[in-house]
Amino acid sequence: MIMRQLLHTAIWTLLLCGISYAQDRGSPSSIAWSPDGETIAVASTSGLWLFDNEFNELGAVRIEHGRSLSRLVEWNATGDLVALAELFFDPIRVVDIGELRVVTEIYDARSLSSLRWHPSANRIVSGTFFGETRIWEAITGEEVFHFDSHALYPNDGKYHETMGVCWFNDGALIIVLEERMFIVDVDKESILKEFGPDAFFSAHVECNPEHEILSRHGQLFDLETATLTWDFLQDSEHNDPGPHPEPVAVKWSPDSRLIVANFTGCLIRVYDGRTGKLIAEMPGGTSNLGASPYYFVDSIDWRPDGSRFAVVGDYGIRVWDSETFELLLRFDGFGEHPNVVARMEKGEKPRIEPCP
Repeated sequence: MIMRQLLHTAIWTLLLCGISYAQDRGSPSSIAWSPDGETIAVASTSGLWLFDNEFNELGAVRIEHGRSLSRLVEWNATGDLVALAELFFDPIRVVDIGELRVVTEIYDARSLSSLRWHPSANRIVSGTFFGETRIWEAITGEEVFHFDSHALYPNDGKYHETMGVCWFNDGALIIVLEERMFIVDVDKESILKEFGPDAFFSAHVECNPEHEILSRHGQLFDLETATLTWDFLQDSEHNDPGPHPEPVAVKWSPDSRLIVANFTGCLIRVYDGRTGKLIAEMPGGTSNLGASPYYFVDSIDWRPDGSRFAVVGDYGIRVWDSETFELLLRFDGFGEHPNVVARMEKGEKPRIEPCP
């Protein structure tokens, strides 16, 4: 009897600790697979969490959130470093995955809007909501490049928000502003090509190896021909009648064959990456918190071999097969979003329903 009581006590202790520990993981906002496809990094309000492909926890670096409730996460090319940054605010933190510790903090990336690693070197590109783009040495934190759109258009009274940054090749950087886009030679610090001012995007962007730029709102721009190829969200065939769900993230598959889009209202859609045709849709994704969603960067990622994709939402994380679109995994080991908790503590009932 005593042994049975002790066993029951031990089991309940483990269960309660597990529940508490899951809640301590905070609310997730972005996800990234390692280059070898074996490790998943999740950024949350409580720090960086690492999992294997079955979501068994491998380790964590706890960093309490500052003024922002959304964090970005990116792996370097060799898979030994992760960049973790708070949207809107300093700092960018570089985490050594082997030692599970922060090795660098970069504090002059104010009003952060986007984050990318160099394709081969340990350098980080950051874009801001005020039109500045910088490149940093990841280990030393030294700034090695600075592009300021205000110096080009000093008197037009616009912020020139940096909607996204990505690499054209090892030496050329694509900088997408709200109304213009540049291809810049980083070594020579010169503009190779400029597009706009009609071109541009009203949302954050992703790039693929075919030199195409995809905005979060579904616009595809071809750099080679300087044309807007298609806009899958403006095609009435793909839209729902009545109020439309709002896209909060898009991501190409590694071979650019497919595009996954995460919408408000618990909706995931998969499109053909060449034509924009709707291929599949399934429940999941991000629901509404009050007037607007809070996830809008990097809440989707593909495993590097293209076999599956993961989506972060209000509910946690879901993983789908990229061929059958079957739900493979669901992980609910994160807590509620702080905005929801705070509003419920005030007696409000946030406009949010759990996704399936």
